[in-house]
Amino acid sequence: MNVNFDTLNKDGSRKLLSGRKNGEAAYDYCGLRNFDKDGTLVLRSTGGLVVSNSYFLGMLEKVFMLYNDADELQKHIDCTGISELNKEELAIGIKRLTTKTE
Repeated sequence: MNVNFDTLNKDGSRKLLSGRKNGEAAYDYCGLRNFDKDGTLVLRSTGGLVVSNSYFLGMLEKVFMLYNDADELQKHIDCTGISELNKEELAIGIKRLTTKTE
């Protein structure tokens, strides 16, 4: 399943996707409720858009419930198409998911 953050910024006016509630809305908008546990979530962004860890937290919270732990989740995320900064934010968001559920 592909998530292209650029499609969430259609007019190009945003530089930041932030907030847990906005991430939860992205979960629905991107159709992640149909994500298959055996599939791969491919994240993409070609612009300079920054995605906050809170946004990732909201977007991935229900996806995380499909897996036993963060390592298993990460095996199903291809983040090669996002910036290094967004990869760091993703890692923080996933860490926050794990501390929330312990």
